Amino acid sequence: MMATKYVVTGSHGFIGSHLVSKLGEGNCWCIDWKIGRDATRPSDYPKEGDQVDAIFHLAGYIHDGYHPNDILANNTSSTIRVLEEARRLKAKVIFVSTAGVYADLPGPQREDGVLDFTASTYATSKRIGEELCQLY
Repeated sequence: MMATKYVVTGSHGFIGSHLVSKLGEGNCWCIDWKIGRDATRPSDYPKEGDQVDAIFHLAGYIHDGYHPNDILANNTSSTIRVLEEARRLKAKVIFVSTAGVYADLPGPQREDGVLDFTASTYATSKRIGEELCQLY
């Protein structure tokens, strides 16, 4: 049994690295392409029976240098993988989205409001992720 309490996808990005620092590296199972772990690959998650309280899902392709199809495919499949692993590990999911889902809508927006469009393919992939989380 591992002592890890949290899984952090995107653990070596700006927000992810700060989150791991706050949670304590010894408490985190890190998943990031920079360390050879892929959020879409089931074998890169903790094993059955390991104690995991929550999965923080921050991993995802952003707009720089990726084709829109790759962004949608990767970000959607990684979110589905996180949700499946959370189900298997009986862990909570903290899904990190983006303000980009609100595009350039005027004024303050409600999180439960209607969204007619997003600002980018990345934001669209995050909006799909929000919907997947609600489905699960």
